[in-house]
Amino acid sequence: MGMLAHWAAYWTDGGLRRGFTNTVEAFVVGSLLTLVWGLLVAVLRMSRFAVVRFLAIAYIEVFRGTPMLVQLLTFFAAVPIVSGLQLPPFETAVLALALNTGGYIAESYRAGLQAVPPGQREAALAMGMSRTRVFFRVTLPLGVRVMLPAVGNTLAGLLLTTSFVFVVGLEDMQAKATQIMDRTGDWTVFLFITLIYIALGLVLLAGNNWLERRYRPLT
Repeated sequence: MGMLAHWAAYWTDGGLRRGFTNTVEAFVVGSLLTLVWGLLVAVLRMSRFAVVRFLAIAYIEVFRGTPMLVQLLTFFAAVPIVSGLQLPPFETAVLALALNTGGYIAESYRAGLQAVPPGQREAALAMGMSRTRVFFRVTLPLGVRVMLPAVGNTLAGLLLTTSFVFVVGLEDMQAKATQIMDRTGDWTVFLFITLIYIALGLVLLAGNNWLERRYRPLT
């Protein structure tokens, strides 16, 4: 009972509630940016123009082939030197999260879009639809049914990746737990945030399972 009392104090007075809010906000905004950015990269990845395809592939390989921690530190330290633009911690964190996870999401999008039978697109074009309308009315809705499991897993990974954002100055749950540990010597605070991450992950899993059932691939 004493441990639970300590956890309650850490939540209300120790700053964990604010750290939780920062973690969730970074995850939500990063996820939204990732979903939009990943779709754009996937479209460029399938472009008819070789140069565009090359740039998209290069981006995907660079961001999937380097550690997230290195990317965060690069955005925090190198980008301001090169561009002269110093982003606040939150913006730095969500931008790095979106660019990192966007490479993985783009490949999931591509796999889903390419799984759509060509006959579906050809039939829509034969009905007089433009290529843009075919993409948004036929290809994308059908592709979403295939890509949902992979996209859900990637976003779950993004949630766990938010634990790195403290390195750019964003006081997430990890940062707040470390402060509490340094101040009190109570290591169980990390057990507390572990349980919170598990709860968030289960919520994501339940939501993704519901979407998979709701948009089950047509047979």
